[in-house]
Amino acid sequence: MKRRVAAGVIFAVALVTLAERYTSLQVGLMFPLLLGLGFLGWSLLAREWGLLVPGGVLIGIGGGLVMQRAISWGAAWDQALFFFCFAGGWALIWLLSRAFFRRNVWWPLIPGGVMVVLGFGQLWQGEMRSLWQTLAAWWPFLLIAVAAWLWFGCRREK
Repeated sequence: MKRRVAAGVIFAVALVTLAERYTSLQVGLMFPLLLGLGFLGWSLLAREWGLLVPGGVLIGIGGGLVMQRAISWGAAWDQALFFFCFAGGWALIWLLSRAFFRRNVWWPLIPGGVMVVLGFGQLWQGEMRSLWQTLAAWWPFLLIAVAAWLWFGCRREK
């Protein structure tokens, strides 16, 4: 079963590449999205949880690239849309892990959350500039606080 799924993904990649080469279609822009869908299908058919990660990441990146091309609202919105789609790919890993594999993995929400913050940062560049300046001034003190918490606040492992 795994070999057939892998063969299907490889075959689809070859067809997409040939379609772009010999037609006027810009399928290459959709390549990460299609590859991510291939990983997603492979993961679900082969019941392999680990394949969700590259599938979700590639779907997020590919979806962002396609949306940037399809909807052009200006540079800031295009960049924000890319980050929001990328965050959606990370959220997809979390959702499908729960739905199909009954695994409660929360870590994909961390990079997804970072992508959402970056997306809003693109939209609110002026407002975010003062926040970034404040963070730039205070981040060493934040690191010292985290280090102190790790040093003194954590229980020692046996």
